[in-house]
Amino acid sequence: MRNIYFLLFNIYFILSASTSMAQVKVRGNDSNFITYERIATQTIKVYDHILYNGNVYLHDDWKRAEFTLADGNKITMDSIKLNLFRGKVNTSENGQYMELKGSQFDSFRFIGSDDRAVYKSKHYYFVDGVRIPGIIKELNVDDQYNVLVAYKPELRKKSQDNPLMLDKLKKDVVRITKLKYIEKDGELIRIKNKKDLLNFFKGAKDVKKYMSKNKINPKNEEDIVKVLLHKLPH
Repeated sequence: MRNIYFLLFNIYFILSASTSMAQVKVRGNDSNFITYERIATQTIKVYDHILYNGNVYLHDDWKRAEFTLADGNKITMDSIKLNLFRGKVNTSENGQYMELKGSQFDSFRFIGSDDRAVYKSKHYYFVDGVRIPGIIKELNVDDQYNVLVAYKPELRKKSQDNPLMLDKLKKDVVRITKLKYIEKDGELIRIKNKKDLLNFFKGAKDVKKYMSKNKINPKNEEDIVKVLLHKLPH
């Protein structure tokens, strides 16, 4: 009997998560479109942390963003959030939550934020032959270097109670880990700590001195950019 209830619950959830398609015209070019899918109410509860503890978004508030499509055309959209848990872009229109189809855009940037930061959707980065999933943050340093950030989501279960009794469940915890890389000549070098960053420069004394003097923390991708800019010829 319990298995039957569990099956019925899963069927309900799948049906409630059904979506409908919509299209937004690219400004200045009516022949191009960007598409999105409406998010079901049950799923919104997950995104808004009603069912989870932890932050699934890059930013808590909605932001304006400029998208670049595969053909180079651009579109500006209001009310944008980056969902790190799903590796998808969410938008809001007339009170409706929607999810952008990643295959329809090449990259985007948040307007008013660091101009160096671009979030890429269709680019394929590989480490040891395995593709890094999700949307990748790219910080351009120069023609030689980029700093990349991949967001690795984890869901830590806090309860094994009956899933039908949602009001009695302890909240599961979402944790997002940032994986940071330096891209050089198409190769990705993982940077976990100061030692990794120093080794990248083969233990150069001037880099070690700069890192110590400026309290560089490789957990912050902006600090990795600072070291690269320091080492580049002026």
